[in-house]
Amino acid sequence: MNRQEIEEIVIRLRAEPGETAAALRALFEERYGRTPFILEYLSRRPDVALPHVLKSDAVLSGNGAVDARTTELIASAVAAALRCDFCMLVHMDRALELGVSTDEIFQALLVAGAICESSSHAHSFRILERLEAKRRQREAPPEA
Repeated sequence: MNRQEIEEIVIRLRAEPGETAAALRALFEERYGRTPFILEYLSRRPDVALPHVLKSDAVLSGNGAVDARTTELIASAVAAALRCDFCMLVHMDRALELGVSTDEIFQALLVAGAICESSSHAHSFRILERLEAKRRQREAPPEA
């Protein structure tokens, strides 16, 4: 695609935002059976929604360094870690469609949970450690 073609897309996007938003929603409806909540909101600004959709499609297509099955396992685990119900439903369902077993998804979820737990502990223990240090400093006898 050359620069002129890109400029024409941008001009059309700005001239027809409603059509662009409708087309993006239709794409997701066709691909996933529903429109994600975030896309509904982003559709208010098709100039922002379109790059979001293009990026997501490029990253989640399975055409990168890992195949679509692995991509959906990763997406399922990350969605679980971030507690995004819609994302979990979509990516676990897509993983199953691609032949990923429920045992493989379960393992990915266990890994996500373990990382979340460790991350939570590391973060909260560092905060606690800082508070303990402040308390010790306040309680320390003044230097003579």
